[in-house]
Amino acid sequence: MKVTVISVGKVKESHYANLLESYGRILERRIPFQAIEVADEKAPENLSEAQKGQVKEREGERILQQVRKEMTLVVLAIEGREWDTPKLERQMRTWADQGKPHVAFVIGGSLGVSEKVLARGDLLLSFSKMTFPHQLMKVLLMEQLARVSPTCGRHGC
Repeated sequence: MKVTVISVGKVKESHYANLLESYGRILERRIPFQAIEVADEKAPENLSEAQKGQVKEREGERILQQVRKEMTLVVLAIEGREWDTPKLERQMRTWADQGKPHVAFVIGGSLGVSEKVLARGDLLLSFSKMTFPHQLMKVLLMEQLARVSPTCGRHGC
């Protein structure tokens, strides 16, 4: 099984970037892994609800351009299911046992993800009802994936 993390925006803060690099190295040793960053939409602070929707739609289009048909898509969303770490580990093993070739996790931009991305998701997953900066959310996701990802043998996962 291959795992991809698709996220909006570049991580600029060095402390986050260092953690992501570290977790990425761990993941790459265990499973086929890649991280994809799509451009965030530049927008002023005081957006109307309609403008916020447009920003999410444009970012959502960029996300969906990276999604492949064979991917099981897990969208991080505040309204998603809340799992503990053992549940995520069990689900990752279940997907591997079911022969799911590719699991992708999506982290939206600062305004969240578009309705189209939510609709395409096979699973909506929430780490908390609290709101986190999307750069920190990426660190939290990568840490959890490093924690639960099985080590692949020479025959793959």
